[in-house]
Amino acid sequence: MLVDVNVPSRVPDPQMSLLLLAIGTDDPEKVVPIWLQRGVYEISHFSFEYAIGWEPIEFKYLMPNIDGVHPYGVCDSVEQLITQFGAILDNDERRFVISVTKIQRENQFSKGGWRWHKWGPYIGIQKPQHEYLYDDTHIDWVFCFHIFQVPNGVS
Repeated sequence: MLVDVNVPSRVPDPQMSLLLLAIGTDDPEKVVPIWLQRGVYEISHFSFEYAIGWEPIEFKYLMPNIDGVHPYGVCDSVEQLITQFGAILDNDERRFVISVTKIQRENQFSKGGWRWHKWGPYIGIQKPQHEYLYDDTHIDWVFCFHIFQVPNGVS
């Protein structure tokens, strides 16, 4: 089932906080996950588990085996993600949380940048036609998602 987790007001490890600032955003307020809806949090980077102090975390929680669901990928919106996987996750007795990171085409470099095949299956309805998001001018943004199993003993 999708559940909310305790999100600290700041990243527990000060050194990790500086690293997440460097790789995700220059706004310290955006390093900590932002609650969107039950069990879903937006982050400006790809290290949800570090931002809430779950490290070290066992691999089985990072990559849970869920029938019919890949634990990470790309979608067009949070609503699409929940429509496709919400019922499956809610019918599982284990506890799950999802992090999403918005990737905007306007923030991509003309050379290099975010590539489709690096982030897992795309479950969206847009039609990517190039390797790099920057070159898909008909797509303004996508979300990378990661489904975590909440470790035992963590609230």
